[in-house]
Amino acid sequence: MVLLLSVGFAAATFVLVFLLTGLSRQLRREQRETSRNLQATRHELQQMADNIQEVFWTIDAGTKNAIYVNQAYETITGRSLRSLAENPLSYKEIIHPADWTHVLAKLEEAAGSGQFNEKFRIVRPEGELRWVWARGFPVRDAEGKITRLVGTALDITAEKEAEERIAQNLSLARSAWAEADALRKATMGLTQDLRMDFVLGALLQSLADLIPYTCARVLIPEGGPHVLALDSPRTRDCLIFA
Repeated sequence: MVLLLSVGFAAATFVLVFLLTGLSRQLRREQRETSRNLQATRHELQQMADNIQEVFWTIDAGTKNAIYVNQAYETITGRSLRSLAENPLSYKEIIHPADWTHVLAKLEEAAGSGQFNEKFRIVRPEGELRWVWARGFPVRDAEGKITRLVGTALDITAEKEAEERIAQNLSLARSAWAEADALRKATMGLTQDLRMDFVLGALLQSLADLIPYTCARVLIPEGGPHVLALDSPRTRDCLIFA
C-alpha cells in the first residue's frame, strides 16, 4: 500500500513538473513574442515620429527638462538633438526674447493645469525668425498628479506671413478709401463754396472766344438736364449745349 502511494505521488509529481515545465516554456514563448511585438511597434512609432513634420516633445512637469523630442526638432529649430540631450533646458534658448517671459510663464502654469497652447517666435542659430504653434497635454500618475507634459510644435511661419500680408493689404485699402473719401468731401465742399455766377461767367467767356454770341440762356427742362442756349449772329440760330 505504501509502495503504491509512493508510486502515485511520484507520478503526480512528475506530471505536475511536466505541466509546469510546459507552462513555463509557453510563457517564455509568449514573452518573447510580446517583446518582439513591442520592439516592432516602438520601431514603427519611432520611424513615424522621425519622418513627421511636427515636433513631438515630452518634458518633466516639475523640472521642465526635455525628456524626448523627435527629429523634426532639428529641422524646425536648427539645433541638434545632441545639444538638447546635453542640456535638457536648452530649448528655452530658442524662444524669441520678446516672447520668452510669456511662454515660460504659460509653461509653468501648464505644470498645474496640464494645458499649453501658445503661438510664439523662435530664433534659429543663423538669426532667422520662425513662428511655431506648441500644444501640450498632461500625463498623470496613479494618484492623478501631473508628472509630464507631452505635445507637439508645428512651424506656422508661412501662415503668419500670409496673415501679415493680408493685414497690410487691408490697412492700405482702408488708407486709400479714407484718402478717396477725404478728396470727395473736399471736392464737394469746394464746389459748394464756389459762386455759380463766377462759374458761369468763366464758362461764357471761354465760349465767347470760340463762338461769338449775342445772348445766352440757361434752359431747365422738367425732368431733364440743364441746357445752355446761345444766340449766334453768324448762324442766326440758337446754339444749344447740354
